[in-house]
Amino acid sequence: TDLTWTGADSEDIDIYRETIQPYQQAVYHAMVHRIDSNVARLLGALDENGIREDTVVVFTSDHGENFPRRWNGHGKRLCYDQSSNVPLIISRPGELEEGRVIDEVISNVDLGPTILDLCGRQWPEGIHGTSAKGLIQGDAGGWREDIMIQNNPYRIWDGEYPGMRERCLVTNDWKLILNNMRPPELFPRGISETPENNRYGATGNGGLIEELIERLRTWGINTGDRLIEEAVRQWI
Repeated sequence: TDLTWTGADSEDIDIYRETIQPYQQAVYHAMVHRIDSNVARLLGALDENGIREDTVVVFTSDHGENFPRRWNGHGKRLCYDQSSNVPLIISRPGELEEGRVIDEVISNVDLGPTILDLCGRQWPEGIHGTSAKGLIQGDAGGWREDIMIQNNPYRIWDGEYPGMRERCLVTNDWKLILNNMRPPELFPRGISETPENNRYGATGNGGLIEELIERLRTWGINTGDRLIEEAVRQWI
């Protein structure tokens, strides 16, 4: 197999090749294994140089892997949790409590302001994110109740849909997905996002859907995202 595209070394792939199928999943586990090893090296270097407590360490990802739900032939560009609900670990000994778990929704657009705030710096006006310093220190007061996901896939694999666009609102309790190539989806958070769990057409959810759409529209106004209105007009 040609490994040039995998992003993983053969020695890491060999750990999982015989026990995990399909092959692409073995590659994925190999890449995670290599990340774990290098995170350990990085933290070790910070300790050895005596600068661990002066360093903000952030571990996250731009996307997860969507192997179970590849309806558009792509492994990552969908709003399902397999792709969009990524890890986020922020560490700074002496500044942040070790082991604290945050349940509130947070977006990657918040990372820049959060890191700058933890370092005692200001961030530029007009950016979409806000600092989560208070939230991760244990004060959830005033924190937002939702986030938006923008998804504009591009053609890189056979079977990709270059015209597919998604807009998604995520709250602590619900996820609303509007996609221009398939009907809307509404999922309670924390359950499998499968067709049988889609609550969009369920009786009694009309008021909830209206509320979520208005909140999504608010994100569109605040971020200048005019495609949200196109998605709403198509389905609502």
